[in-house]
Amino acid sequence: GATTGRARRCGWYDAVASRYACLVNGFDSYALTNLDNLDGLEELKICIAYDLRGKRLEYPPSDAAELAKCKPIYKTYKGWKEKTGKARKFDELPKAAQTYLRAIEKYSGAPLQIISVGAKRSETFSV
Repeated sequence: GATTGRARRCGWYDAVASRYACLVNGFDSYALTNLDNLDGLEELKICIAYDLRGKRLEYPPSDAAELAKCKPIYKTYKGWKEKTGKARKFDELPKAAQTYLRAIEKYSGAPLQIISVGAKRSETFSV
């Protein structure tokens, strides 16, 4: 959207897909960008598992047709009203943002190493 001017279409964070990506690719940490886009939301959700015909799945099924039948199981987190763009370290983020990011780490299975709170290079920092 920054180049084309189109509105962004973002879904909730899918920790199931992230957990699987970490497992198969051997990630030991990862980056989370665009945190500032979540500023002002009343609540945030993280998909922590899938429901497939009443069965809870912690990893995506290998069959694409089965995956298409999965419904996300969400955990809801409180949003934050404060702007994150001025933060240059984790402790400077709003407490609700810190809670949300720690939950992403927990459910994804790898720690965050880099967080971005804006488009400028100076708005990216190590955790």
